[in-house]
Amino acid sequence: MVFLNLREKGAFWANPNNTSKTSGLAHLEKHSHRARMAYYKLNELLDEFEAPKQKLPLPEPEGRVTLESVVVVPPLGETAVLKGVTLKIESGESVGIIGPSAAGKSSIAKTVTGVWKANNGYVRIDGAEIDHYNRDDLEYI
Repeated sequence: MVFLNLREKGAFWANPNNTSKTSGLAHLEKHSHRARMAYYKLNELLDEFEAPKQKLPLPEPEGRVTLESVVVVPPLGETAVLKGVTLKIESGESVGIIGPSAAGKSSIAKTVTGVWKANNGYVRIDGAEIDHYNRDDLEYI
């Protein structure tokens, strides 16, 4: 445990039973080194991902949703949970999807909202692929 006493100049120690100032500084340096190394490792991992591409603004979506031969494998998954799904929903239409557990209902919702990416096929809103929209523009669909 590290204590810092701001009232007394130079009063800094790592253990209340050991008032040696150097042991507290060594302890602080050890932990700050670990934090710095974790920061560098995290930055290295983040550098492996592509920076998001700047997207051109599209017209405000009307809400026509089209799935064309969509195949989806969930993140970290190995098998497709949606295979060849084709669906067209016109603007203003309400659609209910029913089925047993693990039938793909949530997978369709995640794909239509862009949370999961289609491995094959197309997910379009008003004719434009969902990846071309800024996420903020789709918040009400």
